[in-house]
Amino acid sequence: MHEVAAHPEAAELLRVFAEHVGAAEFEPLSTTGAPLAVREDWQELLAAAAALGTTTVWVALHGLGVEHDRQVNRPGAYTETCLAIQRVHAVGLRSGANVFVTTANAGQAERLAETLGRLAVEELVWEPAAYYPTPRGRRNERLRPRPSELVPLADRIRQLSPFHRDAWGQPGGAHRGRLGGPGAGRRLAIAVGGAGAAPRRPATAAGLPSGPTSAHRCGRPVLPAAWQPAERRRPSRARPRPEPGWAVHRRGLVRAGPAASR
Repeated sequence: MHEVAAHPEAAELLRVFAEHVGAAEFEPLSTTGAPLAVREDWQELLAAAAALGTTTVWVALHGLGVEHDRQVNRPGAYTETCLAIQRVHAVGLRSGANVFVTTANAGQAERLAETLGRLAVEELVWEPAAYYPTPRGRRNERLRPRPSELVPLADRIRQLSPFHRDAWGQPGGAHRGRLGGPGAGRRLAIAVGGAGAAPRRPATAAGLPSGPTSAHRCGRPVLPAAWQPAERRRPSRARPRPEPGWAVHRRGLVRAGPAASR
């Protein structure tokens, strides 16, 4: 269940799942932010998460104001996410956020960074949005940012976030590890398509790793093949294997053995 915080009995659900999958599953606690903004028992929910070891609540942002609302298909969602961050801090927890860069919000990057600074979000992961080859993903393909839109943001994003610095580029020369230098297109293809989950932070005092995990990303990085247009990607179809004692022949299934090979 992706949005645990939306469940009517979310606090109890956290405790039940912690017994089976471990409390590390909720460090950080991933949410869109909307449930924490509209629930009357938001304090009880956050207290239950904290009791299980959660120190950070992680949200996702797709732009400023109406652009975020349009992308998540919920009017007022941006305001709800900002309120959720404030409520997380009110109970003494830390906040983190994924910021997904698109063609529609790339021009808002600096203003969005200032807003997140005013909200005192402790940790940020900035990454180009990538979409799955689904009907909705194909509609969003036009929002996938191009290298020309990402290169101007690279230096600023390296200052804002310690995550994905290998993809955004490292300071220290235009010819090695920088998005603006030779090979920039290839590095940005990896940045946009993704090469795996964001790196984890060191273990907390409780011994639980914190930071973003690949299981909680709505637009999370996928394999570099995602750099291709979505309509060109097709899900693989594994051919079912026959039961023991049978073999696949052009005429269909036949019994395995010497007779099957003739």
